[in-house]
Amino acid sequence: VSRGITEKWSFSALLASVEHDREVNGVRANASGVGDAIVMLKYSPQSISLFSATALSFGIGSRVPVGEDDATRNGVILAEDMQPSTGAYGGMLWVYWAKALNDAKSQRIYASASHTINGDNDRNYKFGAETTITVGGAYQTQTPWGFNVDLLYRTAARDQRNSATIPNTGGDWLDVIPSVQYHITESLAVKASAKIPLHRDLHDQLQFTTKFAYRLSLSYVFGGS
Repeated sequence: VSRGITEKWSFSALLASVEHDREVNGVRANASGVGDAIVMLKYSPQSISLFSATALSFGIGSRVPVGEDDATRNGVILAEDMQPSTGAYGGMLWVYWAKALNDAKSQRIYASASHTINGDNDRNYKFGAETTITVGGAYQTQTPWGFNVDLLYRTAARDQRNSATIPNTGGDWLDVIPSVQYHITESLAVKASAKIPLHRDLHDQLQFTTKFAYRLSLSYVFGGS
């Protein structure tokens, strides 16, 4: 949910339901529940409008561990990357830039970057600091259909426990994300996207990572004054 406070200030919050499932050598583990919440305060000195072709926004936020981070299987606590929540607070910085390429503002290019620093959970485990950079383009047709293509780079430091680095964690990822959006009404839209890997440079050899990812999202814009 995102809510404007003033013309240039807004507040956003995100809460996810998470389900993890993994099978290694015939042994299956799974966990599900509420994940971390993300809250962010944003400042937008520029927005794309009839009189402006450029948008610029800055954000500062926090990751709040509202979900379970001690799920077990057969009495044994699952690994941190299988838990619904990280169990730790974190801080986030975010910046976004976009530029419209035509008078109708239907063609845009954009870039965004974020940096997250995580704290320790109750078991003295800390996920590595993470930086993401996205560049992309969007095209909204005169029909309800719209299209995006994003190039996403993500780098993460190694995780730590008791201030000691953990092997088989951290690395660099590069993905391309094509997506298509359909506006059911002026306020309601559905969007489908796929994350396709282009490059992986993982720390060490025995690390789990995402191969492909698919996402379906629904968004609704509430009317206001």
